[in-house]
Amino acid sequence: MNHITQQLLQIVSDLPDNFRGAFNIREDGQCAGRQSSDHVRIESKTDAPGLVIQVEPGTRGETVYIPACVTHGDVDDLVYNDFFIGENADVVVVAGCGVHTDDDSEARHNGIHRFFLGNGSHVVYREKHIGTGKGAGAKRIDPVTDIVLGEDAVLEMDTVQLSGVDSTTRKTTATLSARARLVVRERLLTDGDETARSEFEVTVTGDDAAVDLVSRSVAKGRSHQEFVSVIKGQARCTGHSECDAILADEGTVVAMPGLEAAHPDAALIHEAAIGKIAGEQLLKLRTLGLTEEEAEAPRFFVPTGGQRSAAFLLKARTMVCRSRSSISVYFETVFSRHLYFRSLELKSRQTRTPATPITKNSMAAPEPLPPPKRDTSTLSAVCEASSGSKTSSTSTPPSKKPMGMVKNCKVLRQE
Repeated sequence: MNHITQQLLQIVSDLPDNFRGAFNIREDGQCAGRQSSDHVRIESKTDAPGLVIQVEPGTRGETVYIPACVTHGDVDDLVYNDFFIGENADVVVVAGCGVHTDDDSEARHNGIHRFFLGNGSHVVYREKHIGTGKGAGAKRIDPVTDIVLGEDAVLEMDTVQLSGVDSTTRKTTATLSARARLVVRERLLTDGDETARSEFEVTVTGDDAAVDLVSRSVAKGRSHQEFVSVIKGQARCTGHSECDAILADEGTVVAMPGLEAAHPDAALIHEAAIGKIAGEQLLKLRTLGLTEEEAEAPRFFVPTGGQRSAAFLLKARTMVCRSRSSISVYFETVFSRHLYFRSLELKSRQTRTPATPITKNSMAAPEPLPPPKRDTSTLSAVCEASSGSKTSSTSTPPSKKPMGMVKNCKVLRQE
């Protein structure tokens, strides 16, 4: 590996030194290193450039690294990677791509990833994209992700575009079986004359499945972004799509979320908000610990590797989004993500609860309530205390006892 590949790997994958798990490093269209583990096998495809990654059923706690780097211009790298995740497996897949050019030639990477998750499996898929180099050649990254989730399978996709990518088209398609879960978190930063287009198409075919798709972006300079999403509910399911974009300088954003419900119990929601950071939001960000420069520049949205402290990385988790008519600060955490899905499940169950049928017995008049009981605890306590004394100057003779009195008791209240 050359020094540019090593620098890009630190940014997009954080691959540790002397890693003993499964990994494959791609450099300028060629394999620069590969290793399998006891439960994860990585092999080359025989019919196309790319890999076949097979995770055995029941595999847990393993991380698979598959980064790709383009280190100079005049490279158009196309790769097909297929992931077969066994039943009840729980693994992390770290992808990522960096393109670099110092001349006028174009550097491009196009990674087509297909995920096939077995029943009950869980995958966390992380990818980062970045463009570097001082050359005038275009730096392009065009990823394609195709997801097929079995019953009770869960895939969490966290995708980040850092900076420097002149043009990108990101396409994601997914099909969900019964009780499957898909969580997508996309974060984009564009500047200068860069363009970015994100396309999502999720089809839910199984009952009680759910999808949560959220995209956060910052458009600076004269950059342009487009967000297109379609959630198709073909069964009893829940779906949520959200796009929040922050504008700076002369940036432009187009958001087109869409829903297609083909089942009466499909509960689908979409949101889209585009705006700039106002003065009160800058003040709010500063009260959360950001400096004035960090609050005014949307660069805090994506930290750069090796240049930020741990405190700043925590600050960078603060996202800015629009809520109703104003922009508010939104803390995106895994806990809130699970709370959201839990609320969707509860709503789905409530909508599925059948109404109680009206029968002859149910129309009968209810039984009368029993008469209220008098609370005589206080009265009894006074009586016991009064009966302990031998003489009482205020006691009333039995013949003249008023209503509500008990022998040897003081008058408490005339009822």
